[in-house]
Amino acid sequence: SPSRASRPPRPPRPPPVYPRRARDLDQQGTAMVRVKLDLTGNPAEVSILESSGYALLDHAAIKAARGWQFEPERRGGKPVTAFVHIPVRFALN
Repeated sequence: SPSRASRPPRPPRPPPVYPRRARDLDQQGTAMVRVKLDLTGNPAEVSILESSGYALLDHAAIKAARGWQFEPERRGGKPVTAFVHIPVRFALN
């Protein structure tokens, strides 16, 4: 069964696109994204662990995370599936 990754992944890039509608509505917040990594470090499943409070931002966080590449988790030198939890922050400047 997949384990929780013991160390943070390489920095997620690119950052999520801030939805224009969310900006217009002054929506901001942090979505906690749960990413299941496959053996190569690619996102196999992406879901929201904690909502930002806004569906637009949650969807943007999921969309971004699906495109991120991670270092695969290793046990005894072999890659294993793992989960990582990443806060995705949307803040208006």
